[in-house]
Amino acid sequence: MIGSDEYIVGRKTGDWPVATTPAHDLIFAADRKDCSTLENLEFQHCTFANVSFKEADIRNCRFINCAFLSCYFRKSELTGSTFVGCKFLSCDFPKVIVQSCDFRYSRFENCVLPFDEMEHSLPREPNLREELADRLAIASDAIGLQNDRRKYRLAAIQAKKEHLKAAIVSKSEWYRRHYSGLRRLSAFAQLITSYFYDIVWGHGEKPIILIRNIVILAFLVFPLLLWFVHDSLNQSSEPLGISDVIWLSVATFISVDSVNVVSATGTLARIILTIEAFLGFVSFGLLITLLVRWMFKR
Repeated sequence: MIGSDEYIVGRKTGDWPVATTPAHDLIFAADRKDCSTLENLEFQHCTFANVSFKEADIRNCRFINCAFLSCYFRKSELTGSTFVGCKFLSCDFPKVIVQSCDFRYSRFENCVLPFDEMEHSLPREPNLREELADRLAIASDAIGLQNDRRKYRLAAIQAKKEHLKAAIVSKSEWYRRHYSGLRRLSAFAQLITSYFYDIVWGHGEKPIILIRNIVILAFLVFPLLLWFVHDSLNQSSEPLGISDVIWLSVATFISVDSVNVVSATGTLARIILTIEAFLGFVSFGLLITLLVRWMFKR
């Protein structure tokens, strides 16, 4: 994390620019722009320190490689403005409105824009959208905004899939230049892996998917497999029924061998039960991971 002083040293104070005069390498500190309209202004390599933009209308402005330190944006409206390569440190964005803005390459530390406002201002390019959404997810997590963190994380995952698909099919000249040969194969492998994680446990962002898969495997898939080889299963007391096979599957999945009254006598049945036990171990490991994450984020 870069300290605030890094964005202040070497910059001189200046007056707020007019539409025809861009501001370069200036610092604007301890100022109030409450209820002001900033329109068609341009700032390059400028620093805004402890500036209040409360209920300000920031319209069609360009901020290039600027830093915002402890700035206040309560009920401000950001419309059609560019914040490329900007840094936002410890800023406040309560009830901010964001429309058609550009935040490519920007960073947020100890603050974040709400996902519902930011969603439609994420970059069109999937690789840039993934990068920004991932940064915003990290920033949301750092300040305990778990709902926004999850939304940004899912947006980053979806953007990554779009990026990999575009790389595989060489969707544009940029992808043709940057993804050829082994890099395209690598993109294909990454896409398959991403889909696999999505199917298995929703990338850790959708616990219900993991729980659903556990139920399907333990109560449906493996009981059916075991029923096909039920001649290789032995029960000492009474004839084997479908309920006994389901109970064997569930007990194996949760590794409770002591309650099993059914034993496997054939090689194929043993292989099926071994695979199920392994998948059960992995599944419950992932479930515990989600539970621990949830407990630490409370």
